[in-house]
Amino acid sequence: MIQFHLQTSTNRPHHLMLKPISILSMSAVLIALSLSADTVDNAEIVTFTAATPACAADVNQTIQELVSAINDNNAQIAALEARIAALEAPTLSAILTGSTFTVYTIETGVGATSGAGSAGILNAFVGGDTSIFTLSAGGILSVSYDFTERATTLDVEQNLFGDEDNIVTIQTDIQDSGTGTDTGTWSLSGSTLTISYDGDTDEYLVTPDGNMFVSGAAELDDEQLVAGGPFMTNADLVIGVRAVAAP
Repeated sequence: MIQFHLQTSTNRPHHLMLKPISILSMSAVLIALSLSADTVDNAEIVTFTAATPACAADVNQTIQELVSAINDNNAQIAALEARIAALEAPTLSAILTGSTFTVYTIETGVGATSGAGSAGILNAFVGGDTSIFTLSAGGILSVSYDFTERATTLDVEQNLFGDEDNIVTIQTDIQDSGTGTDTGTWSLSGSTLTISYDGDTDEYLVTPDGNMFVSGAAELDDEQLVAGGPFMTNADLVIGVRAVAAP
């Protein structure tokens, strides 16, 4: 550590007298200055000599140059550490490999077999499943699932231009349900995760941290709607959440 003490004189202003500087302290100063990313202006550095009075302004200026150099070093080192951390961070593909996701799927849809003004059948359904996706090395996918689909059918006998009463028959039943396992493949391109199994291929958007993926779609099949024919519209949402081990 650099230390100073005041010496009072009756015939000259107060000065700072430099005490002996240890080799360790001087080495620290030289190292700090040599590591500075910004060049220190030598003109601002005052060389002090033992037993020679040192002006306070000169001492302050020299210390300020040293402090500025150290602060600059700290900023440069912090930036370097951030770059190193970014380089050492695992890639998104590495995060996904070996991960297990719980995948929630929701499906809804409505449709009709005829246009307005005539008898027909209105259909509405809701379905969903919970699956477990395991993304293994080599693009291997393992799937286990538990699904349920429920459909409600409204059989409408209506005549808007006659005297007959409209008759609506509502029937609700479970179309399908069950559990099972399957295998498939997975791949990643940028932030797009492609999953293929059971004859289907779907794409999902993966979050930057790899903890979630999502997809959604809405479709309207209305080719015959204008002519009074059947139509169907449906929407689905899929969300996958990665299982993260407790710290």
